[in-house]
Amino acid sequence: MALPAKVSTKGFAIEPSVWARTLENLERHHVEIWATYHSHPSGRLQPSGRDHVLWWTSERLLLLAPEGERIAIAQYEWRP
Repeated sequence: MALPAKVSTKGFAIEPSVWARTLENLERHHVEIWATYHSHPSGRLQPSGRDHVLWWTSERLLLLAPEGERIAIAQYEWRP
């Protein structure tokens, strides 16, 4: 499920009310977030310092980045 986000060169933000409603709906239907994902247009398939704010949403992070004509995907597990 994609959430609408405001994006800049410095990061991204999700409207808090949209995020709260989404989490409430998922909890009501007993749905667990398996992973969060977003893209790194610069092509780096490494979590950035700003990505660590996502650790509480799920146990995994999927990063998408351009790789020639394709999109590469990397999966990371958050460690406590």
